[in-house]
Amino acid sequence: MIDVDKQIAETLPWEDESLTNNSRVLIITTSTCEPCKKMVPDLAVVHNSGHKFEVYKATVDTGVGSVAILSERYEVTSVPTLVLFDPEGNKVKAHTGVLTIEELIHWLGITMEYPTL
Repeated sequence: MIDVDKQIAETLPWEDESLTNNSRVLIITTSTCEPCKKMVPDLAVVHNSGHKFEVYKATVDTGVGSVAILSERYEVTSVPTLVLFDPEGNKVKAHTGVLTIEELIHWLGITMEYPTL
């Protein structure tokens, strides 16, 4: 997971089409958002499962000017907000509110293999 709080004022790295050939997920949080703190580890689990997408985390109460930039650009009204971008950096869809790991997998449109016990 790439923490981009200090970069937001200058650039929006998840929109840079030259970065990778992967889709990107931006999670917009605040440092005091308890639901965000529960969802970030689930996003990391999905990300680390071998799926080809990059994850960026923006904590909007710590980045200079980030609240205004992200609120305006992605219509952020509450946190957590997830924004999915295609490999070219175009916004595909967004979701505001907490997702369980199962809902997150469905929202991303991926499948995961779970180990059998």
